[in-house]
Amino acid sequence: MLHLAYSRRALLVLALGGLGACWHDGAVRARPDAGSEAARDGTSADAPRGSDARAAQDAAGAGADASATVDLTCLDADPTLTAHERAMIQLPADSWATAPNTALFDLCRAAATYGDGVYLVGGCANVVGAWGGGAYDPIHRKMLLWGGGHNDYGGNELYAFDLPSWTWEQLTEPSRPPFNEDPLADGQPVSRHTYDGLQYLTHANRFFAAGGSRSTDGAGTRLTWTFELATKIWTNQEPSGSFLASSPYSWATAYDPTTRLLFLHAQAGLNSYDFATNTWTQLINFGFPPYTGKYDGWGSRRGLVDTKRGLFVTLGGGSQMLVYDLAQGKVASLDAAWTVTGGAALEAAPAPGADYDPQADALVAWIGGAPYVLELKATPRAWVRTSAANAPLAQVATGTFGRWRYLAKYNVFLLINDARGDVVFYKHTAGCGI
Repeated sequence: MLHLAYSRRALLVLALGGLGACWHDGAVRARPDAGSEAARDGTSADAPRGSDARAAQDAAGAGADASATVDLTCLDADPTLTAHERAMIQLPADSWATAPNTALFDLCRAAATYGDGVYLVGGCANVVGAWGGGAYDPIHRKMLLWGGGHNDYGGNELYAFDLPSWTWEQLTEPSRPPFNEDPLADGQPVSRHTYDGLQYLTHANRFFAAGGSRSTDGAGTRLTWTFELATKIWTNQEPSGSFLASSPYSWATAYDPTTRLLFLHAQAGLNSYDFATNTWTQLINFGFPPYTGKYDGWGSRRGLVDTKRGLFVTLGGGSQMLVYDLAQGKVASLDAAWTVTGGAALEAAPAPGADYDPQADALVAWIGGAPYVLELKATPRAWVRTSAANAPLAQVATGTFGRWRYLAKYNVFLLINDARGDVVFYKHTAGCGI
């Protein structure tokens, strides 16, 4: 396997060279033609390929100390990578970068139909700002956003951020009111606060949505929906079984690709959903000791799965961090071995951004400024802060939910913090993805 020894200064120069760009205040400043067809298909003459990139980096770093070893063999192995994808892969460890001209609001305010009571209080910016979640589709390499709800925004259109091109797409058109039902008269799901109820079921190749506060009356919806990108069709799954949920608000979910199950932490307890059998199953009722007072709070949480250990983890909303062992069917965080320090701010925050990083075998969370990192193999376990340089200062007041995602192909975290702000990337460890 080929590896590259680099100095941090050299890689800062090189990492964004594939876009004909420079690093400035942590942002990718691309040339006007960076989004051209040549950049999209990876054929840009400006984009250094694997061995060329290493040669350029060696030249840039001549005389500098080699302080780390980075695997960049994927740049040679996958010639289809676009310049934008290469830029994400080549970012240095513990660094932030901003993709220019990628604010969702620039698209949605022009594309959304603001008639007949769709705009409501804040318009399409509230796809993000009104307790809006998100899910990453690794098959099509798109970050999916869907939200709105209550009096904040009535539009139920679905948006996708395309990683190879760094461009937004509107996948569906907004329905017409009235919005106080689910499904709507046209058979589509009503706009809602989506919280952390959005995931991508990779084995089924479907976008998943459940729960939320619907537009315009704010009433809760407990329906289970899936969306197929190829056909752009929503399906009301109408599953069998039942789940423990005192209300459909502030749910935290995560998808486990190993078991092919989706896990749901509602205020009342833990549940799982099996797409293959279209069935919800109750797992643990939090209405009794030793769970009451620890995991049954009403605040907004974020869910994730540690795929190495088979753990469903939820964090935030004023509750203690939950760690549920999928194989053993028990709450592991009740054990003393799962005592974790340094995370009080994360537990108190509404729906922190959080995801599992398999490259580092760590949980990486964000509520503004420097990320928090929990190395899972370390003992004792403690959250530690990393770099705040060029990071957004604070998450939006309602929470980040699933708009902070680890993208395995690029070994980078993606953040959509505000509909009016650009898409942001955080690179925890350097090198290729998996």
